[in-house]
Amino acid sequence: DSDWGSYFYKIEGVDDQKEYEARIDAQNEKMETENPETLDREDQNGQKKKEDGLAVDKLITIEEAAKIAVDKVGSGTATDWDLDKDLGTTYWEVKVKNGNQSTLVKINSETGEVLSTEQGD
Repeated sequence: DSDWGSYFYKIEGVDDQKEYEARIDAQNEKMETENPETLDREDQNGQKKKEDGLAVDKLITIEEAAKIAVDKVGSGTATDWDLDKDLGTTYWEVKVKNGNQSTLVKINSETGEVLSTEQGD
């Protein structure tokens, strides 16, 4: 992701009791962590981990996801990548910028199938 021209990796994780977040600066590799947050009672004991856990054993690469997204849009440059999960499907969400236009492309992270596209500003 980027923030004021500075690129970073954002990592979120969860165990049976707590939720974690870290940011790694893409240039100097400095890592910043947030204090872990205790999960709500209904999310403890593996429930949130089961719901939010990403399927990462058969991922297409970030480069493959970027190429699929740019090909779907027709031209432009992939600028942001997120790996997320919704309705049981792990997917890459890639932002493609083409001039002043941006398009979000959701791609199944295992098959490379384009799930949706959304025009932005």
